[in-house]
Amino acid sequence: MCAGAGGHAGVLSPFALVKQIRAVYPGTIILSGAMSTGADVLAAQALGADLAYLGTRFIATEEANASEAYKAMLVEASAEDIVYTSLFSGVAGNYLRASV
Repeated sequence: MCAGAGGHAGVLSPFALVKQIRAVYPGTIILSGAMSTGADVLAAQALGADLAYLGTRFIATEEANASEAYKAMLVEASAEDIVYTSLFSGVAGNYLRASV
C-alpha cells in the first residue's frame, strides 16, 4: 500500500515500491495509487510495472454513481488536502480533508 492512494494506503512511494518488487519478483505487477494521468501510467511502466490502475480519477465522471458534491470535492482537491489517519477504522488510510 502506497502513499497517495485513495482509501487504505501507506507511506511508501509507489514508484520506489515497484522498483523494489521488480528486483525480486518477475511476475505481473499492477501499480495503483497517486496516479491520475497518462504520464503517470507511462512513468509506472518505465519503472517496471506491467499495468497501472487508476480509480479515484474516474469517480468525477458523468457515468460514476457518486454524489455531485463528492465529485466536486475530488475535482477541487489538491495533494495538500490528503489526510493520512487511522481515526476511522484503526487502519491508516488517506482521506480528503473536506470529507473528514
